[in-house]
Parts: sequence; structure tokens; C-alpha cells
Amino acid sequence: MTLVSVIIRTFQRPQRLWSALESVAMQTYPAIEIVVVNNGGIAVEDVVERYKQTFSQPIQLITLTEPVQLGAARNRGVAAAHGELIALLVLQL
Repeated sequence: MTLVSVIIRTFQRPQRLWSALESVAMQTYPAIEIVVVNNGGIAVEDVVERYKQTFSQPIQLITLTEPVQLGAARNRGVAAAHGELIALLVLQL
């Protein structure tokens, strides 16, 4: 089964991250890897911790100490991904 890496970039929106992880958790496709990139924002470890048992693959959390351009943050997630397919999940305001 093809592994799909879902890249979720976040900055100062832990509530939106929670919603994003919830939406991915509701998917029926089982081979999903989550890569969360915290782009220099407030800590989101507690949000990620809530979902670590939900997915078959461990959630990767990349925490950047300083914010970078949106594309650079996304590329950090893509570089860490192991999936054959990449899905970019965009958090809306």
C-alpha cells in the first residue's frame, strides 16, 4: 500500500492544528504519515501528543525556532516525509 505523507504547516494556531489532525484522522485510507511543521510559533506538542496513537505511523513534529517563508516551512516537511505521495494540508483562517 502506498504511503501518503500529509504535511501540515502551522504558526500560532494550535486550535486549527487540532482540527486539521482531526480531519486527517477521519480519513479511511490507512497508510498515512503526518508531518507537522511548527513554523516558529507557540508550542503544539500537546496537540500532537493527543493524536500520536491515532495513526499507524508516528507523527513527526518539526519545530522551527524562527519563522521562515511559507514555502520553506513546507519544504522542511516534504524533506522529512517518507511517503511516495505528498499531500499538503492548508490550515484556513
